[in-house]
Order: sequence, then structure tokens, then C-alpha cells
Amino acid sequence: MNLQSRPRVIFCQPALPAYRVDFFDRLAKLLGQRFALYYSPTDMGVLTQRTQPFHWERPVGLMQPLIPGVIEWQPGVMSVPMQRGDTLIVCGGPRTVSTLVLLLKARLRRVKTIWFGHYWSSTSKSYRFYLRMMLMKLVHAVLFYTDQEVEEYRDGFGHNDRRPLSAVNNGINVEPIAEVRLPYRAEDRPRDILLIGRIQEKCQADLLIKALADPRLTGVRLQIVGDGPARPELELLAERLQVSDAVVWHGGTSDEAEIAKVANGCRLFIYPGAVGLSLIHAMAYGLPAIVNNDRWGNMPEITAFEEGSTGVAFARNDKADLIEKIVVAIDDAESLDRWSDEALRRAHHLYNTCGMADRVVSLINQLDNAK
Repeated sequence: MNLQSRPRVIFCQPALPAYRVDFFDRLAKLLGQRFALYYSPTDMGVLTQRTQPFHWERPVGLMQPLIPGVIEWQPGVMSVPMQRGDTLIVCGGPRTVSTLVLLLKARLRRVKTIWFGHYWSSTSKSYRFYLRMMLMKLVHAVLFYTDQEVEEYRDGFGHNDRRPLSAVNNGINVEPIAEVRLPYRAEDRPRDILLIGRIQEKCQADLLIKALADPRLTGVRLQIVGDGPARPELELLAERLQVSDAVVWHGGTSDEAEIAKVANGCRLFIYPGAVGLSLIHAMAYGLPAIVNNDRWGNMPEITAFEEGSTGVAFARNDKADLIEKIVVAIDDAESLDRWSDEALRRAHHLYNTCGMADRVVSLINQLDNAK
């Protein structure tokens, strides 16, 4: 059967941030005209500032809170055209009631369904986790963010689940980074630390700024690429601790050439809080990482990190341990260079949008071929 004449693949998402565009564009190139993405326009600052529309995107209505902070509805998704044989992939989340109704509609029309989401993340609560696990039973297949989550699911709640299970190994488009990234050699770089991502409470950048006040870290600078609601308070904190000169703010940007100007001059990436895609971004530049050691207090992308292979971990919320890890690691050029090589390998071979798209198509084909 000709690829273009095959049933449609419909992806339904709450938003379309910049870091997802390449993933969906690659899916569209692999699946052709039968692929479409439905999403709600959302203001996420630089992450949603685009001028070029894509032939595969289908904006629907703005998300509407039914009970603010509890449940919401995505207007327009119930009119998404579906017929028997199509595949519907939804962003798994019990808060979006319209998604659950859409799944029921899809099942009635004999549409194959895939749940795309976390097994557990830093914001998970036990009651929401169990609700999510129960609602996942509505679909034909499950697509987690990482291979580690598939293993965790099989070892726990899903030990009897015989449905197709897979993961995308969530990542970013590494090709633009490969074009601007400079070779990493620790001893040739200043004792600078990169923190990249949205500056909000979950980032816990305050812990890192407090660490900079330790005399053992004199001469170390923190380069922050990102913006967010926590920035004003953090600037005041740095001023109060008299480390303002050691904190350089570059603002938020999705321009990889601008990010490279900062990242190419750093020795380490540090994210004290619940790290996610920021880790993959830094690894794509070959930066060794220092992150907290709480698997369940981080986002699923923490699986890309390995203690002693891509960096070191500190005890979560422990400023003294964070300081100790920085002091030991930042001048250990031999270890830094070794960690850099492995971080680069993982980002460019395991956690990127090319592999993500291939894995989604593989799961779709698995469902199509199932009897």
C-alpha cells in the first residue's frame, strides 16, 4: 500500500513549543500527508515565538479551565476527523478532560490509540499517578518518554500489561548544536558553569547562587541562559550574598548560535532542581553535568545522566554537598573530558528528535501489523 494512502496519524497536544517542532516535522516527513498535529496556541515566551506555519499543524481553541488548576478542556479537539484504521496519539494527562472524551470517541470508531506521557515526573503525586495508570487502560499502546520508564512500568504497575510499550528517549534537535558547538577541553575553558532553562521555582537556582558564596568557589562564574518568574528574586539574592559579579544573565532565547556563545565557554552544566530537557541540551554541547541524585524528584530525562559517566550527582537540597561536588569536579580536567565525551555520545545517538520520530513510527507500524 502506498504510504500516502494509508490511514491518518493524528497527534493531539496541549501546545507546540519550539523544542517540539523538529520532532513533529520529522514525523511529517516520515508519514507524509497522513500526519497532522492538533494543538492549542499558548504563550510560552520565546518557546512559542514562530513566524513560519507548517503544513502539518492544526491549531484548535485555547485551553479552557473547567476547574482552575484541576481540570481543563481543549476546545475544537472533538471535531478532529477520525475514521476506522487511523491512529490517534494523545498527550497523556488526566487533567485534560477533552482528551479522555476524545479517546472514548476514537475507540468507538475503531481508531488505534496511543498514550504519550510520563511514567513518573517531579510533579507527580500518588493519587494522580494511580489515576493516570488507570486512564492509560483506555488505549491500545503506551509511549513513555524514556526506556527506563518502560522498565519501571514493567517492574511495577504494568507487570501484567501485554500491550505494545515503547519510549521516545525524549530529546532535542541536535543538528543545529553540532554546527555551532566547539570541541570540549576542560583545561582550555574558564571555570564557568552553565544553567539553561526556564528560571522558575523547580529550577532551584537559589541553591546554586548560595553555593557561589562559599570561598572555595571564588573565581567560579554562573552563566544563566533563560528567563522566568524567579529571576528578580534570584538577582536580589545574588546581591545580598555579594556574588552578583559571579552571576551573568543572558536572558531567554531559542537561537542556538546565541546559546553556543555561552555554552562553548563553560566547563560544567549544573541544575540543582528537577532537571528535564535542559540536561539533554547541555549534553549536546558536551558539557559534564552536576544534578541532584533523586530519580523521582527529576523529570524523566534524568535517565540520560549516569553518575561517574556523564558527571556527578549531589544529595538533593543539600547545599554543602553541592559545593563539595563542584569543588572536586570543576578542576578535575581528566574526568571532565571523559564525562564530556560520553555526554556528547548519548545526546547525539540516544536522545534526539531523529530517534524520537523513528521510534514513534515503529510503534505505529507495530499497531498496524497487529492482528
